[in-house]
Amino acid sequence: MKRAGKRFWLIAGDAFTLLIVTLIGFASHNELQWAFVGRMALSWLPFTLAWWLLAARMQLLDPQRPMSWSLTLDLTVAVFYAATVGMMVRAWVMGGVLLPVFALVMAAVAWPALWLWRWLWRRLLCPSGG
Repeated sequence: MKRAGKRFWLIAGDAFTLLIVTLIGFASHNELQWAFVGRMALSWLPFTLAWWLLAARMQLLDPQRPMSWSLTLDLTVAVFYAATVGMMVRAWVMGGVLLPVFALVMAAVAWPALWLWRWLWRRLLCPSGG
């Protein structure tokens, strides 16, 4: 598979993973209903956009970057910053306040999900590396 195709699946998989994390969060609060779609979008979209911006800046969207401790550390930093920024935007748009525990929980759940997705992506789409 060409590098652009690998990058597309990495980016799409990240977005899908963050969507699943968001849906699980709403389901854990018994709010997985059509009435909450707007709030779900306001949780997922800013987080995902912040994630993509930080991931691009930290070279986490490079399909040739191997799984390593430095990637794990960069992934950790990026996901915690992206969750904080995303939830700040969500609070601003909704006219509320940012609850730090909300951003921490979002990041703490998203981190292993993103790491697992990227590990699977590496094994399934890039078995020979990059």
